[in-house]
Amino acid sequence: MAQYNFGVGQVFFKPAGTTQQPVQVGTLKDVSLDISRDIKELTGANAFPEDVALGKGKITGKAKSGQIFGQMLQSLIAAATIATGQTLAANNEIGTPSSNTITAVNSATWVADGGVYDYTAGKWLSIVASGPATGQYSVAAGVYTFASADGTHQMGLYYTYTAATGYTTTLGNPLMGAATQFQLYVFNTYKGIQSGYKLWAVVFPKLSWDNKQDDYTEWDIEFQGFTDGTTNNVISVFTNK
Repeated sequence: MAQYNFGVGQVFFKPAGTTQQPVQVGTLKDVSLDISRDIKELTGANAFPEDVALGKGKITGKAKSGQIFGQMLQSLIAAATIATGQTLAANNEIGTPSSNTITAVNSATWVADGGVYDYTAGKWLSIVASGPATGQYSVAAGVYTFASADGTHQMGLYYTYTAATGYTTTLGNPLMGAATQFQLYVFNTYKGIQSGYKLWAVVFPKLSWDNKQDDYTEWDIEFQGFTDGTTNNVISVFTNK
């Protein structure tokens, strides 16, 4: 029976070693693999080469994921760290001043101001250090202060704050050099027959994060394979035929 393949299957990767945590690429949309070799031509006076040899090789690939996953992000970005807790945004938190102030709902963990929109006046207010006049505001530790003349206006607050839930992945400015080495696996089953391949060593040189106006956010993941330095293997392909 001939073997065919339909669909995208699954992709997972893990750091080199026997007890390392595997990471599944969730909501996998597509994955591609390119295996190429340089061509070296020996040409004399005649038009066509007298011999052709293969030079350096390269294995590269791409995967597209529709799932946002902090652990995967940490693995994909070399030298990134992950910690518990995240920064969130309050967008258009509606309030009306009481005694010329509004205390943000998340004032206890307030981080940074993102602006104030005055719905009554129909405009964005200007920030000042203190003593705001009409059309202005000041803010400290999540408490917004307005001019007395704007004390009855409906305001929309924008700011960031921290939460104990979730995760934060942070990339500093590491030295150039060796990257974390992973093994990458791709499998798919069609009509009860499975096919797949294993890259014995890969690094992830590029990650694109695409937010779209009317579609889902997608991560475009690029990877490059090379010999693992132990077995001297680069890729193994698994087929039924």
